[in-house]
Amino acid sequence: MKQPNFGSAFDLSTLKKPAESAAANQAIPGVEATVESLPNVLMPLSITKPVIVLCWSERFPESKETLALMGKLNKDDNETWQLATVEIEKQPQVAQALQTRVVPYAIAIVKNK
Repeated sequence: MKQPNFGSAFDLSTLKKPAESAAANQAIPGVEATVESLPNVLMPLSITKPVIVLCWSERFPESKETLALMGKLNKDDNETWQLATVEIEKQPQVAQALQTRVVPYAIAIVKNK
């Protein structure tokens, strides 16, 4: 039985990263909902126009697709409502406060005067 030859070297510098998709390079639509912005900016804003909060994750392609769709809808509606986003890995406290169990997950905040 022939033994493998571990003496041969392979130049790993010739390997390149895969090209990023166009979707990965796009800016995240809406505003980021954080521990600070949710109660101090988004809740007061919900008095004047609806705020849709979308929880999503880079790990789940369907949530990224929903994020892109919601961004397009918001733009098509002339931003008559505010899109807020929660990337659950970056904002776990907000995701937990919104009781996020699956992504994509969206809630609407509409506050009466």
